[in-house]
Amino acid sequence: MPAVDVFGRAAVVQPVGEIDTAPSLSRALAHALTFLATSRADRVVADCSRVTFCDSLGRNALIAARLRAVEAGATVRLANPAPQL
Repeated sequence: MPAVDVFGRAAVVQPVGEIDTAPSLSRALAHALTFLATSRADRVVADCSRVTFCDSLGRNALIAARLRAVEAGATVRLANPAPQL
């Protein structure tokens, strides 16, 4: 599962390598969103600097997390995305 770290008011998810199946990314994003619900944090940042490939399942996991965050009054942002993202 990608690492989830907390920096100030952001929960940062750090996926690594190829994201061609989404369960581990989805779990990490869900963990980050749970953190938002139980703290003063207001955003999830997906640091994509070490992602080498992302298929539609990975993109769908990011979109689903964004939709859940918006419902909670928060945001999801991509940091350092490759052009495909």
